[in-house]
Amino acid sequence: MPGRARHDTVGGRDRVGRHDRVDRQEADYSVPRAMLHERMRFTRLSFDILDNYMAMVRAAATDVDYAAAVAAGERGLAAREALTARNPTYTTYKKIGENGYSWWPGEVQQYLELLPLTDGSVGKLVAKTPLVWSFKRDPDNRGAEEGWAAALPAPTENVRTDLYLQAQGVMDGGLQGYNGWGWYSTQVELTGADLAAPGRTLHLGFPGLFNVAMLYVNGQAVATRQLNSARWWDNDYRFEWGVDVSPYLKQGMNRFTLRIHNPHHLGGIFRRPFLYSRPAS
Repeated sequence: MPGRARHDTVGGRDRVGRHDRVDRQEADYSVPRAMLHERMRFTRLSFDILDNYMAMVRAAATDVDYAAAVAAGERGLAAREALTARNPTYTTYKKIGENGYSWWPGEVQQYLELLPLTDGSVGKLVAKTPLVWSFKRDPDNRGAEEGWAAALPAPTENVRTDLYLQAQGVMDGGLQGYNGWGWYSTQVELTGADLAAPGRTLHLGFPGLFNVAMLYVNGQAVATRQLNSARWWDNDYRFEWGVDVSPYLKQGMNRFTLRIHNPHHLGGIFRRPFLYSRPAS
């Protein structure tokens, strides 16, 4: 019938038209979909860089786990290389050059060098000091005369040792970070076995400390840390300090007090200190 034939023809054209529109839509989306996938890969690598860098910092500064810090740092650097291979526009380190401990590869190298002090190959981790220490400001520089090395007078502030002071809100009114003298203090309990390891000495390691400092153990002056310059950026970017504290330790609770002088906007401890033993020299 003419009417039915016309209907079938029209219906066929409609079906063909729908398929043609779908094919064209899929063709139109093919390029944006590829671009979307590339952008997602770019975003994933960017987050891999950030995530692994922060994991490295947390492992080293907070957990005193240098093996984990090295592993995370190497993963982050590998992600950065992969991102650079895709598009070097956002990563200029190859043009700048990265030499020394102030750069990310140098930071990974530092943790690789700290690892033997804790993994038993050179030294052995005895104790992590508490993450949070007491802190007392000393703007008039009277703490030494008043015996703060033995015990800090109240009130004190609680500060973390995996982050520099100013980032924790230790300020001097307004937006100015506190500058001047300050005292850290904490206690660590040691057993007879910790102290009696034959042929070994106990050291207190500061893997991240910005300032000139004086260390006291159980109220006794032990050592003074000097710098090439009062400006932190003019010094060795490892910011490390290690002290043999064996003669000053006792079984039971031991108090560690650190007096610092901070003349600028970054100050204090920013990587968690730890006690380790090593063969006596």
